[in-house]
Amino acid sequence: MRIPLTKAAMYCGVIISVASMVWYVSVSPKMPEDRSPIAAKEEAKESTLESAHEDAPIVSKKETEPQEGKTEEKVDSLRSEVASQRHTLKTLEERTAFSPDGIAVTDAPPLSEEELEQQAKAEIARHVALYARVAKQEGIDHTWASSAQQAISQSLGELSAKGLGAVDVKCHRSLCEARFFFDVAAPTSALQNLQSFSPWPGEVLIVADTEKGEGRLYLAREGNNLPHP
Repeated sequence: MRIPLTKAAMYCGVIISVASMVWYVSVSPKMPEDRSPIAAKEEAKESTLESAHEDAPIVSKKETEPQEGKTEEKVDSLRSEVASQRHTLKTLEERTAFSPDGIAVTDAPPLSEEELEQQAKAEIARHVALYARVAKQEGIDHTWASSAQQAISQSLGELSAKGLGAVDVKCHRSLCEARFFFDVAAPTSALQNLQSFSPWPGEVLIVADTEKGEGRLYLAREGNNLPHP
């Protein structure tokens, strides 16, 4: 591990101080026993300095080592935390890679009954608007339209005893629109009778207003499909 410059300087200073002191003590001449008071005083002073120098680096070194160990533990902990965050970020990126518009994929809560009804109404409105545009653009195949309108009116007439009746029928070139009425008192049974409505094989879309007792039928010409948004 690379040690910061300030710590390196401190360690170097300690080592040099100890080495100098050891070297100095080892070469110092031994004073005779009948030394003068001045010499004894100088020797005591040197002994005090030696003790101070020897104690200082040892204490400093012992106190520093645990701090260095704690620093390494903190660094290892930070590295582990960073690695964990990178893993989490990578997982999120992989999930959003399969999500439209870069939005993370999550389990959406179920829609309420009101929300489902609003979605259905919006979808039907898009289809009805499309049929109106197609009918206006394609014009009328008069030969086919005449026979098709008769077939639809006849089929709805057969259901009149079951609470259904035709109001208006218009056919164009590839589709027909029929307005009808039904019994408001029993809308469910009346609309169920439309399951048997089939003037010819083809796609049929039924739009009904149970409060007003009226609805519309959209039928594709035989061999054709209703336009789809």
